[in-house]
Amino acid sequence: MRSQEIYRLVESGLARVEEELARQSSSKIELVDAISRYVQISGGKRIRPTLLLLSAKMCGCEGPVCHR
Repeated sequence: MRSQEIYRLVESGLARVEEELARQSSSKIELVDAISRYVQISGGKRIRPTLLLLSAKMCGCEGPVCHR
């Protein structure tokens, strides 16, 4: 299975991760905000959230809260 196929399995969850990253990393300080946007646009740091989402999906948990 290719990496694009794996990411496709959890793309909606990753979109929520991206939204939350943007929300939490925004700043009123212009330089901090610019650096945060640059880091987010670079696209790295997505393996850990992907593994978490895949693990949750494998256990039958999807969405923000899992009651198992």
